[in-house]
Amino acid sequence: MLKEFHSPSGDSGQGIPPGRLTGGHNMMRFREQEVLIARYRVLDREVTDPLAASLLHIIILEL
Repeated sequence: MLKEFHSPSGDSGQGIPPGRLTGGHNMMRFREQEVLIARYRVLDREVTDPLAASLLHIIILEL
């Protein structure tokens, strides 16, 4: 899951429906998701427990 975006001006963007965000907001969320996926992939490579590896793989696929 992605964290909710909060702009420097304090506006949380709650008045903007999802999918109606400006290009900058979409790019920021896309970048945050890329970083999150990369972190899970690193964990997936390092984990030795088969169950944990399977769960991490499922998480990555859902993101």
